[in-house]
Amino acid sequence: MNIYVRNFQRKLPVNSSRIKKIISAVFSAEKKDTDIEITVSVVTGAQIHVLNKKYLNHDYPTDVLAFNLSGGPCGGVADIIVASDTAVVNAKKFRTTPSYELMLYIIHGLLHILGYDDTVPSKRVVMRKKEVYYVKKYIGCHQETSP
Repeated sequence: MNIYVRNFQRKLPVNSSRIKKIISAVFSAEKKDTDIEITVSVVTGAQIHVLNKKYLNHDYPTDVLAFNLSGGPCGGVADIIVASDTAVVNAKKFRTTPSYELMLYIIHGLLHILGYDDTVPSKRVVMRKKEVYYVKKYIGCHQETSP
């Protein structure tokens, strides 16, 4: 598994080694083939807005975009893009930290890469349970200070 972390913003510090460690741990826990290259990009709200419009035709910023470029849940290439601006806003809204929010978005995006879906209510329940499990296990309860 190759994991790359790219930082295109200056609002929040980014702890690349922690991000890589959590992604590896989730892949291991899911017992998925690690023949994959994942790039995590931390971007501004304006940057994710442009990408959301370009690739999903949604004309608004979002918290995370995930693209499995291989077409399947294992192997290949994947991109996870998370927005620092959204993390800052949601941290205030949900009384968490921006770091916590960024890691939540990364886990959410990673679950999409692994094949989980949240567009159908029954599948959303399954994905949400996994998300909560991994957030509690690897991030904790809103206390982290750098992603």
